[in-house]
Amino acid sequence: MLCTASRSLLAPVLIVLVLASACPASTSAPATQLADSSPPTSPEPGEPAVSSFDPESEECGTAEMAAVSWLGRPLCVRPLGEASRQGHTARLEAAQENLVAAPGDPAAHVWVGRRFAYLRRYSEALAAYSRGIEQHPEFAPLYRHRGQLLLILRRLDEAIADFERASVLFEGKVDEVEPDGLPNAAGIPVSTLQTNTWYHLGLAHYLRGDFKVAETVLRRGLLVAKNPDMMAAISLWLYYALVQEGELDAALSVLEPFHVDMEIYEYGNYHRMLVAYKEGTAEQLCAPIVADEERSAHDRSVFGYGLAMHRLAQGDRAAAYVLNAQIVDHGNWAEFAYFASEADLARRNPPTKGGE
Repeated sequence: MLCTASRSLLAPVLIVLVLASACPASTSAPATQLADSSPPTSPEPGEPAVSSFDPESEECGTAEMAAVSWLGRPLCVRPLGEASRQGHTARLEAAQENLVAAPGDPAAHVWVGRRFAYLRRYSEALAAYSRGIEQHPEFAPLYRHRGQLLLILRRLDEAIADFERASVLFEGKVDEVEPDGLPNAAGIPVSTLQTNTWYHLGLAHYLRGDFKVAETVLRRGLLVAKNPDMMAAISLWLYYALVQEGELDAALSVLEPFHVDMEIYEYGNYHRMLVAYKEGTAEQLCAPIVADEERSAHDRSVFGYGLAMHRLAQGDRAAAYVLNAQIVDHGNWAEFAYFASEADLARRNPPTKGGE
């Protein structure tokens, strides 16, 4: 639980982060927060879902259980298809060879961890990052990537600590582009060490229900976002945090920079939703996608959560709850829309008809 002082939006971001890390650990979370529990990077475009959760079963069967959700459900890891597994295995072996050839290169440890994560071998990915940190404790990217892994595995306190450590290590330094593990269609990397750190740290606080802290962190991320993709990624979750706070006028102001003709390489769905919120067409955009069973589970989750937040902004919390529940029953547990829905459900009791 964060100290009261760290919640103030008037405090500089660095003070917020330092105070947050200085607070004593809480053994239990208040009702508005999530207790830390025991993710991998999100699956790449075109990959099958990490988990196809069967609501009739509480067991993973022969699949590995990576973690337990905040709703008490097992998060099961399904194997990759053979062609995908072979490709990722070859890339892992190359990364391991690079590490042997250059053991003093901290970036080589990052790539080994990332390649394990693409294979859904999450405990080995975590161990690879941790070994790198033991040998290179001042290398910020190791903390940033391990933090994302911990985030998706629902280990929020540890993820927050890693992101905060990364932010201290890169303070005052020139930002650096993060190379893509699987490049986008244009072959143009859009994210950086600093934007990804602030983005994921903001998301971690959002998932805990610390929406004001999330707002502060995400606004810090916007200060270093240099392209429309990262502006869209950070702004959407900033918009959501403000909606969750009930700050609807402030949420609408976040939408102002966005328009249809922006050049977007990776965050096209986020961009479409931001423009739809701005133009008042969120229902028309999201509802048909959510209802279309031919659309991917990924699209239905992303736009489903977008529709849930639209309903929440309208004051219809019961409808938002139903949409969150649909995502958790049928979505992919390693995607942000899924675990945002999961977190929202875990913080709230099921509403009754016509309201709470």
